[in-house]
Amino acid sequence: VIASLTSRIAELQDTLGANAHDQSHATELQDEVEGLRGELRESKRALQDQAREIAQNVREIEELKSVGRRLRSELNETGGELAKANDKADSASREGEEFKQRMRRELSLAADEIERLQRELAEKEAFVPPQALQEVREEQKKTLEQMKALKDEGLRKSKLLAAIKGERVEQEGALKALKGEKDALEDKLKRAMRDLKSKEASTKEMKS
Repeated sequence: VIASLTSRIAELQDTLGANAHDQSHATELQDEVEGLRGELRESKRALQDQAREIAQNVREIEELKSVGRRLRSELNETGGELAKANDKADSASREGEEFKQRMRRELSLAADEIERLQRELAEKEAFVPPQALQEVREEQKKTLEQMKALKDEGLRKSKLLAAIKGERVEQEGALKALKGEKDALEDKLKRAMRDLKSKEASTKEMKS
């Protein structure tokens, strides 16, 4: 557009020089030249405005790329933390299962032991001296306390496992949020790149 206007102004100026003797025609040509010069100034201003806008778009795209790199870094870090949390949860699950099996075995043995003591107590209660009977009851009490301690330990392990699973769920939520933010940023970056290409094409068209 600018090149076309410049060429037209040059042609009119040549015509104006050739027709200088014809005052009426010269005035008309001069008016047209001034009008074209005005259009040329407007086109140059529009071109400068568009160049500034393109420069601003380039800066924004660079900022978006910088944010994208930061998000990728955070995403990688969160992914690593999630992997650690998964390993920790898996390890805790294995330990919890092993402890559960061991506790069942120990509880079963303890129940068998109580049953044996109760049988012995029933068999010997009639003729066992009071002191010996008391000793059997004390042993039975100790066994019951051991069973309670095992149950308490099992409850503590279960709470710990639940806390670890909660931590893993929280990490997965953070990772999902980061992925969503990264996807949105990439969409914004693609739109900005499309706009920039469109404006660059428009600028080339104006220059021609």
